[in-house]
Amino acid sequence: FRRQSPFFEWLLPLFIVIVILTPSIERALGDVRLAIPSMALLTLVFLLKLKGGFPPVPYLTYLEEIYAYSYLVCLGLFLLFLVGTNAHARASEESLAEVARRVNRLDRICQVSAVIGFLVVAVLGWFV
Repeated sequence: FRRQSPFFEWLLPLFIVIVILTPSIERALGDVRLAIPSMALLTLVFLLKLKGGFPPVPYLTYLEEIYAYSYLVCLGLFLLFLVGTNAHARASEESLAEVARRVNRLDRICQVSAVIGFLVVAVLGWFV
């Protein structure tokens, strides 16, 4: 058997699990938006456990840095969705459009920030 490349073995499953696109889900589907980051965190934990983890070293490896950032993104998106869902549920009929606009803007900012963060972690982890 030919050994898989590290990309297909470690990074592709991570990219499948990552929830970067979930801020694009309509804010009215709050229960779905809240469930996706939680499911992704559990999947990331089990993905590492099934793979056997990384060999113990006294520093973070490149893949551990990427996975650690992925955990932070999932947690951040869960908190973002929690705030957005609560704001949407508490809004009155008159202020619903304004709340929706603010939540959508915050979703976009967090989504772009997460992607930029992934790029920064990937580049700095590779070269530093």
